Amino acid sequence: MAHVRYFERGCDTIIGEAACPRQLFVTSRCANILKTEIKAKIRVDFRGESDNAGGSEIHLIEEEYYRSADRYFYRFRYDISSESFTEVEEIVKKDQKTLVEECECCSLKKVMREEKYRPLRILNFDEEQKVATRFIYKGTRYELKDFVYFILKPTSGSRGPHPYNIGQIKDARITSLRGQLDVQLTVDNYERYDDYFQPKRPEEGGVNVPFPIHDNRRVFRWNSKLVNPKDLDGHCFVRHIHHIDDLNNYKDLDDTFWVQDYIPYDLKKDSITVEDLKLMPKEHLSYLKGNKQRLERERKQEVNKMHGTKFNTLDVFSGAGGLSQGLHESGVIGNSYAIESDTVACQTFAKNFPSAIVYNYDANKFLERAMKIDAGYVEGIAYDIAGNLMPKMPAKGDIDMIVGGPPCQGWSRANRKNNPNKILKEPICPMREAIATFLSYVDFYRPKYFLLENVPGIKHHPLNGNDIPNYSPDGGPLKNGAMKFIFRFLTSLGYQCQHATLQAGAYGVPSSRKRVIIWACLPGHKLPKYPEPTNVFKSVPRNPPYLRRSAPHWPINIGDCISDLSLIGVENPHEETKHSTSKNKKNVGSGKQICASTPRSEYQRRVQNSDSCQPLHNHVTGRISVIQNERVRTVPLEAGADYRRMDEKLMTKAMREVLEEMGKNKNYQNKKLEGRYGRLSADDLFKIFTTTRDKWTLHPYLPRVFTIRELARGMGFPDSFVWDMIITKLSDVLKQIGNAVPPPFARALGNELRKVLQESEYNNRESKDDEDMIDEDEIATHEQTNQKMDIAEEILAMSETDSDEEIDYLITAQLERRFNQSTDNQTDAGSEDEDEKNSDADGEVSGESDVDIDGDMEDREDQNDLESEDENESNWSTDEEILNESEVDADEDMEGQVGQGILKFEDEIEQDLDTDERMSEGSDIDADEDMEDRDDLESADEDDINGTIGLEEEFAVNTRMQMEERINTGGSRDDAIVIDDSE
Repeated sequence: MAHVRYFERGCDTIIGEAACPRQLFVTSRCANILKTEIKAKIRVDFRGESDNAGGSEIHLIEEEYYRSADRYFYRFRYDISSESFTEVEEIVKKDQKTLVEECECCSLKKVMREEKYRPLRILNFDEEQKVATRFIYKGTRYELKDFVYFILKPTSGSRGPHPYNIGQIKDARITSLRGQLDVQLTVDNYERYDDYFQPKRPEEGGVNVPFPIHDNRRVFRWNSKLVNPKDLDGHCFVRHIHHIDDLNNYKDLDDTFWVQDYIPYDLKKDSITVEDLKLMPKEHLSYLKGNKQRLERERKQEVNKMHGTKFNTLDVFSGAGGLSQGLHESGVIGNSYAIESDTVACQTFAKNFPSAIVYNYDANKFLERAMKIDAGYVEGIAYDIAGNLMPKMPAKGDIDMIVGGPPCQGWSRANRKNNPNKILKEPICPMREAIATFLSYVDFYRPKYFLLENVPGIKHHPLNGNDIPNYSPDGGPLKNGAMKFIFRFLTSLGYQCQHATLQAGAYGVPSSRKRVIIWACLPGHKLPKYPEPTNVFKSVPRNPPYLRRSAPHWPINIGDCISDLSLIGVENPHEETKHSTSKNKKNVGSGKQICASTPRSEYQRRVQNSDSCQPLHNHVTGRISVIQNERVRTVPLEAGADYRRMDEKLMTKAMREVLEEMGKNKNYQNKKLEGRYGRLSADDLFKIFTTTRDKWTLHPYLPRVFTIRELARGMGFPDSFVWDMIITKLSDVLKQIGNAVPPPFARALGNELRKVLQESEYNNRESKDDEDMIDEDEIATHEQTNQKMDIAEEILAMSETDSDEEIDYLITAQLERRFNQSTDNQTDAGSEDEDEKNSDADGEVSGESDVDIDGDMEDREDQNDLESEDENESNWSTDEEILNESEVDADEDMEGQVGQGILKFEDEIEQDLDTDERMSEGSDIDADEDMEDRDDLESADEDDINGTIGLEEEFAVNTRMQMEERINTGGSRDDAIVIDDSE
């Protein structure tokens, strides 16, 4: 038998037929095979040198291996489930550390088996009381007083996905079922205030009725529930309103809620009213200290995000700047560059990002000119599309990150011209060709990070196979060719890469918009995770890349988005409006108005983004004809009403024909006219945005169409993002909004990148501290050497003139002086060290450190505090809280992760199983491992020792030979076997 680890051919990955036939990918699969299955021995080299990954010659590696029929190389790990490529360590070098090393794949399987068959681990188990204070479920640790998300079975009348329930763990009682321990949790249930006590927004008339304030972070405590650990899904934060210094800053953090009301436990009612609420004293709510520390860490990260590492970013096909807006809000962009061929969109970008360098130029020609400048072929000035002098182009090394969304019309299924059957006849599409141009920017600038955004159609769109090596187009277009091309390109350049389809509406956008997101980064850097959703949503992609089973909040609706805006009217022959509608104006309303009212929802608070009253721009609609205005006015102010409800005299001929067909056939539908002059409800979402506004464009409770500001909010643009309506047509604004990446969606992507950068900064600080400690030791040693050299030189100089007695006297005096100086320095250093220790201790106590404080020295006191709190629970006392004993609180919210270092609970059965597995491996050094026992060591004879020395010498010789061979071949060489897996 032989134990082997499998490599994947490129053709069996997402790259498919476009893969390099000489590149293999490491997988997490392994197996025991028979020796008869081994057919041959091949050479596989590791070519994942991160030092050379940024070089322009990296693509030559593939050409090197085409010349040999039995040579292969690898540099990436391929994850089959996520279809991602990540850097991998050199396998041979890893195995050379010891004679035998445990299989990484087997270790992963063991952890996965453990999670599947033993997901629950109970900590601090009191056998007499049958209770526990801590437990771990699927890698996430929970404790008493933790605020948690949990999921309950939907009620019979519920529709659509429901956000998480929120609770605080009050009791964990241990039960036994069929010999297996289980936990039954009692949690205090916290309900959302808006779900019970806020009236619905008016939809019919009554426009003068003030809107209620909706706050999706406000909760109230109501009754208790019994919950199973399998229903838990991570942690959250709930704070009493009097324990929060700045409510808005607190709500800017993820997973935060606030409370000030409760309903008594003894109130037994199926339905409740606002009169049943009682004000909760702040003493009623107590928290874990570890919970406080997690919240403080997140607050510091949010505050410091604008002061951390920032990337010089190039936004290609930038449009108006929706993607850049969101990334700026996340704090990852430093110097900003943008390329856009649309002159009007460039003007919008420059107006909203005054410090950015904007190029109004064709992206293809821009890259061609940049390459010629780099090669020294082009000199002199250049002019952009508008005829203006073009700014200096960024050179190689100036760009850290490239982002963009190439024109999606070439891939969108909404484009009727994208018929796959016509692709072979029309292989060249300028829209689809933009992807190749976009990727060429990566090849030239070699950025650290790369982000591509596009429509889901790009995943399934075929390509003409004429230019694909080793592929014959006789069988038709290359299926899923676009994605295969993109991943082949990125992996050939040495980039780690991953993809996922996400729903923008799940990240706080009041509209539905699915997008494919491709992240890539150079080796030595870390790919960001895809963000967890913040809002539940009906239409979500299959197989999402995140772990959450739900989300904290309801979707953002139209009312959440626009209810604070002034109620402007439109020109109407029946009624005068309060705003100017003179015919010499091309828009209705005022381009600059007084500020919007106080925010009436959390979404409005974020888009207003100002504590002071700022002028409101672009709250205008386009002027329409009298007949169009009459049609809008006659559509009832009801949700779902459209052209079919207007006066038949105002209908077009096509509208009347559709109505006649519907009268004959009730199942008749005309998608072309569906939604024309349609009116949405305030509780609805904005329909899918397009570059025109001919469907579902009527305001929920006003007889007019949506304004520019309302549509901009519907895409997630803040009120600070403005359009210059003097130089910009209304149709151009609609096009820019419809083509934009929603800024809240982009901000969520940027936040995950920021977390990676903050983690890297922390690791670099730790590494720098270690280097400084080493440097201090080297300096001290160097100073001592210099002192000895000085003494020797002085002695040598004195020996030339002085007598022996004088020399002896001077030597003694010199040594005494040196000794006294050394003693004084040590005394001063000791005093400084003591002061630093005291200062460090004070900093730890005050909670200023970014690193968690080990609470082991306070366990006894905290345990007493816990007992005191339990005894006085009925009196709502808030004594000293339980100190978190772990230094890894940051990992507590990483739901579903496996193999965490905090899993310290191992029972005797598990130890026996591990021992059996080790004994069954058949290792060549099992005998040496067994000699760790004291009796075996005493009985080991001299021959065994000599045998061990011989093995070590042989291993050293082999290691040296392999290192020399790696130097000669330009990479490490791994021996692989060809396995006959046809059966």
